[in-house]
Amino acid sequence: MKSEKIVNEAGEQLKTKDGLDLVDYTFEVGDTFIPQHNSIIVSQKGEAKFPKYLLLCKVKDKDGNVVKSEDGKDEIFVRLTESQNKSMQKKIDSAKADRENTSLQITQHVFVAYEYDSKDYGKAIGVGFQPNNLTPIDFE
Repeated sequence: MKSEKIVNEAGEQLKTKDGLDLVDYTFEVGDTFIPQHNSIIVSQKGEAKFPKYLLLCKVKDKDGNVVKSEDGKDEIFVRLTESQNKSMQKKIDSAKADRENTSLQITQHVFVAYEYDSKDYGKAIGVGFQPNNLTPIDFE
């Protein structure tokens, strides 16, 4: 899991209302995660050219360590790339279309970040169901 502290244009560290450092989390190859909601937060503030996609997750890094927020919580918001957002959104839409099949809810599955070759961007990190993840499970 890659994490970077968020700074403003002046280089000052941004903080939460509780005084904790704001951190931007992104996936690395081998990270596993369980989404905590069946939706992605889309944010486009001010004159930003590109939207920001955030997914609340419980995450284990590629070494199996639970990733925790600055305040010690095991649920963190992870920033998704455009392609990761599209991939997750397809899974969410599929689950909404088949409400009878609750096993399709993304909150009931472990996902993994993997590397692939993008025809537009070269090497990229995608997200998908963890192999052999056939039944709803959690990290425990």
